[in-house]
Amino acid sequence: MGKDFELLQAVKDQDLISIQKILNKNKLSKHKLIGSTKRININYQDNDGMAALHQAALVGSNEIMRLLLDGGAAVDIKDNKGMRPLHYASWQGKVEPVQILLQYGANTNDAAENGESPLHLACQHGHYEVVNLLLQHHADPTLRNKEHKTPLDLACEFGRYRVAELLIDSNLCNCLLMETPEDMLDNTRTTGLHLAAKNGHGDIIRLLLQAGVDINRQTLQGTCLHEAALYGKIEVVKLLLDVSTSFLVFYKESISLLFKYYCVLSCKMCRC
Repeated sequence: MGKDFELLQAVKDQDLISIQKILNKNKLSKHKLIGSTKRININYQDNDGMAALHQAALVGSNEIMRLLLDGGAAVDIKDNKGMRPLHYASWQGKVEPVQILLQYGANTNDAAENGESPLHLACQHGHYEVVNLLLQHHADPTLRNKEHKTPLDLACEFGRYRVAELLIDSNLCNCLLMETPEDMLDNTRTTGLHLAAKNGHGDIIRLLLQAGVDINRQTLQGTCLHEAALYGKIEVVKLLLDVSTSFLVFYKESISLLFKYYCVLSCKMCRC
């Protein structure tokens, strides 16, 4: 496999001594005459496009990351999925690795092949401190992935209350709280309110409503009440009906959806 692979494997194994030896030899060979030992490629990538810095960011080794970056590792190198080291560090949720990459100039808004930025990953997994750090370094919370979801949408979908609150309080998501023509473009369009209702996150629904989100905001799937009813989130249905009497317009339709849901569920349980 060669010396290039040896470095990658040493990083996977978190073998600091071997990494230092390899990188020190690399420095020495830089100053030797032509014809001397070939230098290793610090940005060597395996079949998945993973480089040593990707692996270091994934395991969250601060010392290894600094050694690689000081040795010339490309801070924004992409793997086969378009993931940069900052994506992996943000996904893992450790603040210092993210900090190191930002210090070396990592771009906070680079998107992977699925359209997700590091902020998408940090929000989905509820990494509050990392989200805060990325926002301080100009991460854009309005970017949409290939499923048309923003970081705020993912925080709402997965019930990450503190992260959703942080995004809203930053005032960087104000445009996401308003109804837009895009809401009715196609069946893939959704909002944080709909996702929170669909997944039963009543606390996030309250947060969004307090922030000024219209309780009657619609997509092609209907309102958030339709989503809660369709997916059998009874407590959310009760919450939404309690919040606004304007929802009484949809009451009969919602009860019908709930009835259909439980009929389907009962049939599956009875195998009829």
